[in-house]
Amino acid sequence: MAEIAPFKGFTYNGKKTGKLAGLVTLPYDVISPSMQKAYYKASPYNIIRLEYGKNKGKNRYRSVGETLSGWIAEGILKKELKPAYYILEQSFKFGGRKCKRTGFYALVKAIDFKMKQVLPHEETFPKQKKDRLRLLRACKANLSPIFGVFDGKLDFGALKKNKPDLQYTLKDKGQPVSGKIWKVTCGEETAKLTAFMKNRRIFIADGHHRYETSLDYRKEREEKSGKDSMAPWNYTLFVLVSLQDKGLVIYPTHRVVKFSSPVNIDTLLAVLGADFKISISRREASAEDIVIYLKGIYYALKPKSKKVLSSIPVKKSMAWKALSTSVLHHLIL
Repeated sequence: MAEIAPFKGFTYNGKKTGKLAGLVTLPYDVISPSMQKAYYKASPYNIIRLEYGKNKGKNRYRSVGETLSGWIAEGILKKELKPAYYILEQSFKFGGRKCKRTGFYALVKAIDFKMKQVLPHEETFPKQKKDRLRLLRACKANLSPIFGVFDGKLDFGALKKNKPDLQYTLKDKGQPVSGKIWKVTCGEETAKLTAFMKNRRIFIADGHHRYETSLDYRKEREEKSGKDSMAPWNYTLFVLVSLQDKGLVIYPTHRVVKFSSPVNIDTLLAVLGADFKISISRREASAEDIVIYLKGIYYALKPKSKKVLSSIPVKKSMAWKALSTSVLHHLIL
């Protein structure tokens, strides 16, 4: 099953950089141009300078690599002396209620999907992978973690009674998200986590492009240096969260459809009515529902029968065909 390992991570030296709030960002793929500018202004050491260097073209990646090396040489980033796992607790609001999500940063061995130790659910695009590969070549470091989930309960209660090693707050769509991080360097504790994950698979929740990039990078390095099971390029950075964690929330999948010519709503609903039971809904979709929003009205759709699901022309299981995203893409869009 999944093979994980503790690592000697680099963390900011607060004496030289100030508070983490001015140094951290949201994941790179949700950062807008205006957010990018704000992060640049926040601090000369904000991680945005590595995720999105200002230089354009191939020089951008070389410049980012030089910036990272400079920060390490100047002591802006300091390396952990012992291999560690890093416990992460995030606090935020979801649907008006307070949530806490706990996971941990770890290195995960980059294994081909066919081995079924790390499992994907998304398709990827060459452009994004090319960008991440160039960045990885230049930095020889993972700048942001892949988000993975696993089946099984972990109790970090005793560890979280200690004072956090790092704390930060940032905003996500105007809402504050606070984070606390505890370093776990005790050999006994790290061994427990490593052993726990050996019986589990990891499902990628977010970060498919980065994971596939890590596979490409591993192959690239092996071609140059030969296979070496102990080499660092065999691993990539994850933050891992239990599927049983109460703070693991999933937003619905949204798709905006623009029609190339006028469409009559009654005609559209009539066409969909051949395969779906349609009713007017009073709310937006949950993660399990399919709801179409037209002219201020929510229409809830449910397949009429298993025969409708089995008509999806893809060689997949019925469980896969019953997923709302499968129905949305193959029977509606």
